[in-house]
Amino acid sequence: EVVTHCKKLTKKNKEQLSGLMDLERSKGLKALSRDRRQRLEAYQHLFYLLQTQPLYLAQLIVLMPQTSSTSFMEMLVFSLFSYGSDSREAFLLLQLFTEALRLEISLKVEKPQDVITGNPAVIKMLVNFYRHAGGQNALRDCLGPALQDLLLDPGLSIRTDPLQVYRAWINLSETQSGCRSSLPYEVSPAEALRHPEVRRRVEVAAVNLRSLTDRVLNAVTSSLGKLPYGLRYSAKVLRDALQAKFPGASEDELYKVVGNLVYYRYMNPAIVAPDGFDVLDCSAASALQPEQRRMLGSVSRMLQHAAAKKHFQGDGEHVQALNQYISQTHEVPAVCV
Repeated sequence: EVVTHCKKLTKKNKEQLSGLMDLERSKGLKALSRDRRQRLEAYQHLFYLLQTQPLYLAQLIVLMPQTSSTSFMEMLVFSLFSYGSDSREAFLLLQLFTEALRLEISLKVEKPQDVITGNPAVIKMLVNFYRHAGGQNALRDCLGPALQDLLLDPGLSIRTDPLQVYRAWINLSETQSGCRSSLPYEVSPAEALRHPEVRRRVEVAAVNLRSLTDRVLNAVTSSLGKLPYGLRYSAKVLRDALQAKFPGASEDELYKVVGNLVYYRYMNPAIVAPDGFDVLDCSAASALQPEQRRMLGSVSRMLQHAAAKKHFQGDGEHVQALNQYISQTHEVPAVCV
């Protein structure tokens, strides 16, 4: 009802309401009538109750339909807690997030994977809050140096697709010789890998990709303590709530869900587009080239596969090497926690 009523406010209504508020503010609280003072005190009690008793707003967040009004609800909740501007509001907002997480799992989640596929409103809210409320500096501290180093060599080959490598090799040979290549342009991946030069380039690219991914992974695992406390505590509550409801779920299942929150939702966007999250220096961010963005996307995809233990499809030694790396990296607990 509040959302519907807010949408019905006309510009004139809003101006009148703003004028009344300015008038009352200029008169001061002493100028309020008894009825208005009682109404003001009632609102104060209401706001205090909503802040200190998270169950009310938590139920609203969980039961609210997934519509466009979610952004309005997010703005409303953040405003009620002053965007966590001091320790009290930040603590109370964290209480709300954790209560909503427990309710979401209790009422809606039928299997751990539902948290990933369902995209709950509380997950979106807490990620948005901790990404901007001090979390932006955390992302910069965690990822900035590693991504800065990674982008220093934009010409580094990380293309592991045999067809792309094969066609690039043909184009290069034609450019150097000035003659049309006798090799067919349309071939299968297996046919492309029959050429020793293509195999060599693909294997070198796979080594480069693993090396770059390691650099970002090490930056993530060594800087988890710099992430916002509220995000880490919410991840712990999420795991504990899932374990309590699904005692038969494996550790691997639980950590995949937690990894989806911490890595995929919170960190991954900053890896793919660091210039959009102020992770890089302005001079570096403003000069990102398509090849650099492709490099960031490839590293991000490798980390996603490692977190989910999702292997690449296909044959070939380079695919086996990448899949072996994914299996080994998945065993690093910090990737998922």
